[in-house]
Amino acid sequence: MHDGRMVIIEKPNIEKDFCFGYSTCGQGSTYDECMKTHSAASADLDNYFKEKNLEYFDKRYEDYIEAQSSEGRNLYAAPQYHSQSNSNPVRCLSFKYDDELVPEYYEDVTSEDVNNFVLGISFVRTKFVKSIDTYLKKYGTKKIRTWTYWVDE
Repeated sequence: MHDGRMVIIEKPNIEKDFCFGYSTCGQGSTYDECMKTHSAASADLDNYFKEKNLEYFDKRYEDYIEAQSSEGRNLYAAPQYHSQSNSNPVRCLSFKYDDELVPEYYEDVTSEDVNNFVLGISFVRTKFVKSIDTYLKKYGTKKIRTWTYWVDE
């Protein structure tokens, strides 16, 4: 951050288990739709695996990336953990609405902070893509599990 404190960007985990649910009473996909999706994913498991893992990562940080260009979002820095002193060097960025703010814990961030955070996200994403590629090179798809299940009770 502009004042020298750090902001946490969590290292993502590689998801290796993918399940496809179906319903017989209209609460989701039918059995045939589920099997079709499962078959398509299994046929091109390398790409499905990479796409889904990146999708989880991208969804987690898309609001921060939008905040880089959006004036209407309120982005604040908050302590990663609370301590006796207010000198906690580790911060996390979060979106808070005015009625949720506790002034002594949350502080405004500058556009430079947001830009640096987005650069950090890009760096972590690049490393994550490399980790996924390394995983696929080392193990292939033999440790990736996919299955279907019946959603209804």
